Amino acid sequence: MKKFCAIAGIGLLAAAVLSGCQTEETKYEYLRLDVANLSFLGDGNAPATVKVSATGAWEAEPSASWITIGEKNDDSVTVTVADNDQENEREATIVFTMGGVTEEIPVNQLPMATGGYLYRYPSNLDLGLVMSPSGKYVGGEDQVLQDDETFNWQIWIFDLDTDESRVVAEFSENMYGLQQPQCITDQGLIFISDSNDGGTKGIDIDGNVIIPKKPEGFKNEPNVQGSSADGSIWVGYCRSANGDAGMYYPIRWVNGEPEVLPIPDTTAHGTPLSTGFMARGCSHDGKVIYGSSWDNMENSACFWRDNGNGYEFQWAGAPDRDYQVVETTNASGELIEVVQLSGPKLSAERTNISPNGKWLGVTWARESYEGSYSETRFPAFINLETNRAYLFEDRPGGGRHATNEGLGFTIGGLMVNDGDVIDIENGTVISTSNRTWIQENYGIATSPGSIVYMTPDGQRFLSLYLASSAMGAKTTHWYVAPRPQK
Repeated sequence: MKKFCAIAGIGLLAAAVLSGCQTEETKYEYLRLDVANLSFLGDGNAPATVKVSATGAWEAEPSASWITIGEKNDDSVTVTVADNDQENEREATIVFTMGGVTEEIPVNQLPMATGGYLYRYPSNLDLGLVMSPSGKYVGGEDQVLQDDETFNWQIWIFDLDTDESRVVAEFSENMYGLQQPQCITDQGLIFISDSNDGGTKGIDIDGNVIIPKKPEGFKNEPNVQGSSADGSIWVGYCRSANGDAGMYYPIRWVNGEPEVLPIPDTTAHGTPLSTGFMARGCSHDGKVIYGSSWDNMENSACFWRDNGNGYEFQWAGAPDRDYQVVETTNASGELIEVVQLSGPKLSAERTNISPNGKWLGVTWARESYEGSYSETRFPAFINLETNRAYLFEDRPGGGRHATNEGLGFTIGGLMVNDGDVIDIENGTVISTSNRTWIQENYGIATSPGSIVYMTPDGQRFLSLYLASSAMGAKTTHWYVAPRPQK
């Protein structure tokens, strides 16, 4: 079996021209590690395991005597550290080499009697990661190139309580076109998009495949995007009910049974619907669901709240939206009237809501038709209990996630691997860097990234990282969790 690697900076490409002909034989060599750094408590540490994927024999060498390289297999090595009786944190590196390829893992160890967190960056799972509501599980998938040049999809589940991971299922590309993880439940059920039929497939912790049920009268396969904490409620969307032209409809599943959520007759701009709405995520109790319209790239943020008699639709931040009819010219030079809107937008973002359903992170877009069409965008957060908006016009990017207590995380913009940490109600920026804030509050150094989800206890979180690769930028994730006790 051969592993396929398209990640820049972790492999060596060597081309040899065959003697006596013009044919070039290209050999790919790579060395991949499942972690980007190792962090240890001051004492009482269990051995840490680094998983290694490589095309040849490799070696690992520590730069400090307090690090010991233990049991070494073809695909992993254990690392142990001596107790740190110094007053300060100490740092070193482990250098992995294979031929001309070199990878380094920073190692840091806190002094004794302090807490410690694990930072994990499964770089081989380059289609992204998802974290369950309580942070019990993280899930992702790997694409493995076979000898016949086809791919298999390996479904990975990480147990953050034990810091253990395993492949729970493997499928050929002829069976499913698995593309990207969408969400995972606290019961270990991960939903992954399937390009073969446009829907999602659920794979549970035992490797069983669960196909979400479509609403009655719908033709296309549904997409699950989020889950309640107990796993009884899923939210997402489904396309093409009988009699329409392919509209998207927001769906809620209760114990696997789907129901269509209510939607208005028009977009936020007041135009008739042509593409519809999608639900993207929900509060931990499933009583607040958020999403957006999907017409002409409008992507206007909305939410549904359980009022005891069903779910009621609301445009997010409605009292603070600015709706104006202005004149502009069309492509033919004719003077026409259009709606100029200032309001919140969302795209395919599935973790913008706080666990208690109070806060929603959005990107506020202020449209303008002066001269030509343009938008001014900045982060904002909506209090879904009052439906009032908190705008941060002097900051770049958009709101990405919020905690129950009103701590907001932003992403700096397209291709930016950082963002602000914001006290939403006070309107203040606590830190202009997610990465610095993590270092200061959790005592752990991480790769660049923007926090996109945090558990209610603030102990586990998932971060988005836009990494470079041979194929261009790719979306990856890393996560932080407390180090499990021995």
